[in-house]
Amino acid sequence: PARLDWAKLNHLNQHYIQQADPARLAGLVSPILAGNGHPADETKLIRLIPLVREAAQTIPQLADLLVFAARSRPFPLDENTQKRLDDDTRARLDRLRHLLAQQASWEMATLDSVIRGFAEAEGVGIGKFGPALRGVLSGGAAAPDLASTLIALGKDETLARLGDALD
Repeated sequence: PARLDWAKLNHLNQHYIQQADPARLAGLVSPILAGNGHPADETKLIRLIPLVREAAQTIPQLADLLVFAARSRPFPLDENTQKRLDDDTRARLDRLRHLLAQQASWEMATLDSVIRGFAEAEGVGIGKFGPALRGVLSGGAAAPDLASTLIALGKDETLARLGDALD
């Protein structure tokens, strides 16, 4: 009997998503985001899609991966992020916010280095503040690695979202 192999179909779909032009994908994702209450600028989506598309097997999954950047602030933080924002983490994220505000270069290598250097200077692993930082920046939605998330949001939006959560 014939059957549809969903795993193979999803694998092929993922391959074509990775090969597709980001502008085309932005046109497909934009109505989904708007329909879910997260309208997004297509220019911004075009810039973000290369950062997240490897994890998407379908266009709706790709839309879910882009929700973090389409959210309008201020937005409520999810329960997990709220639990992680104890006094120590808040103080640590505030110090990181000031460090990020001083960065003239907002590039992947620089931001990755800043985050790692900050963790080392604090004497902790990134796991001590990384999940809370990702939650603050994304509102609990799926997001790429921290440096990619910072790049995707841009300096002003990153600092504003940190300010919303910490102030």
